[in-house]
Amino acid sequence: MSQQFNKITTYSNFIKNLLSTTYLPLMRSVREGDYICKDRIYILRCNIIKCKKSGYVGGGDYLKNSPIALWDVLDEYHFGEKDGKLSTCYVPNAEGYDYKTHERLGQYLRNLRDMYGLNLMPLYNCFSNQFLENHLIKNNNIIKTSFDNNTKIYKIPIRFNQDYTICIENLGITTFAPAFLRYNNLLKQNNTPYGNGVDVTNQYISLHANDKIKSYSNLSFGKPIKLRFDNKPEVKKYTIYNFPNNKDGYFITEDETTVENKIYYTKNEYGKFIKADVSDQFIEGNDYYEKVESEKLPTPINASYEITDEMCSRFDEVEDHLYLLIQVPKVFNQNIVVLEGDYTALEAQKIVDYTRINNLPDFLYDDFYTHDLNLMTITSVEPRPFSPALIEFLLWNAISVLDTINNDFDRLSIEMFKKYVPYTNDMTDNYPNYWVSRYRQIISDFINNNNKNVIQDNIGYVTKDIEKQIYKDRIWQ
Repeated sequence: MSQQFNKITTYSNFIKNLLSTTYLPLMRSVREGDYICKDRIYILRCNIIKCKKSGYVGGGDYLKNSPIALWDVLDEYHFGEKDGKLSTCYVPNAEGYDYKTHERLGQYLRNLRDMYGLNLMPLYNCFSNQFLENHLIKNNNIIKTSFDNNTKIYKIPIRFNQDYTICIENLGITTFAPAFLRYNNLLKQNNTPYGNGVDVTNQYISLHANDKIKSYSNLSFGKPIKLRFDNKPEVKKYTIYNFPNNKDGYFITEDETTVENKIYYTKNEYGKFIKADVSDQFIEGNDYYEKVESEKLPTPINASYEITDEMCSRFDEVEDHLYLLIQVPKVFNQNIVVLEGDYTALEAQKIVDYTRINNLPDFLYDDFYTHDLNLMTITSVEPRPFSPALIEFLLWNAISVLDTINNDFDRLSIEMFKKYVPYTNDMTDNYPNYWVSRYRQIISDFINNNNKNVIQDNIGYVTKDIEKQIYKDRIWQ
């Protein structure tokens, strides 16, 4: 059975009951490799922490992250338990599987991943079937409009510093952009160094060299694309070209070296060069710009500006308002899948050094473990909020990192590992009766080597479909 948006099913009733009885933290959960900002509070491995130095959460040895963050542990956090100051409980206010239920499920799954290392996000479609009304993405800007245009915009809640895999079938133009939204409007931020009422979206886009708005044509569902929106300090470098006879501060681009098609640039309030207004192109006050002889070549200037930690902290404060916008033709009526993670290349890869796996975080190997995702093969027009396999994990009816195992692996381990893991002589020491990281790789290898294209949603754990294949192959009696 597959769930659809706004439909009442056994799945939707179960998920609503689960979410209405599970308290989730008000603070954002993070995991190793994430970037955190000074003075902000987070949940890290079931601890409440306050960052005292901005940087990355660990990973210096194998992720080569720098700088490494420092933090103080304020208290423990108990997942799912009620705490009026630290957590909230979901109260459904609509029938069927509505977008609020779906977005709350996304928060639940991210908490499981960040706190316990159980990454079920490949089974969850971040797309929530919601629209941003009365707006238009045009010329590297998101503008409010009251007229009826020929496009529509979907909005999908996302997080910073995450890869997103997007599957969409659209022969027309598809435009992607980040936006900070409050209800159906672009978010305004007060008490900033640039004053009050600052448009956070345009500030973020401007600081990131306008490379965050991307347009594609002829997208195919079977050829996904990857997008990412970072929020971390960096120095942006680029080259502009100055005509010697021009007034200071106005420039011409590399591709436009004649007077007739030159475009002038000036610095904006954030210190970044932007195109000057049309009214400023040839006249400033009462002074006209001097004519430039077309044979004179411009002088290249290496320009740069810095995205500071203070800037990142302001964006971090409003991450709960961050959305991915997808603008498509108004006649578009197809399935859209947005997965949190890079799943653009799911070819099976084998890890040879299994002994090293136990010494590294599980998330580093997610791309090795993840294959044949159901959501990436759905051909129906109707969007699907999640894969049916997700329900097995929510019911704790699968063997995973959170399974205490014991009898489960008494049944599975010896015969499966003896047949498919010939590179060990000591089964007791190397394959204990509790979860270790290398089990994910072994399970993933088993499916790819023996049941490729038979089992979907192979993420390195044991679902009912995988158990059936183990029975079928008589790996254990």
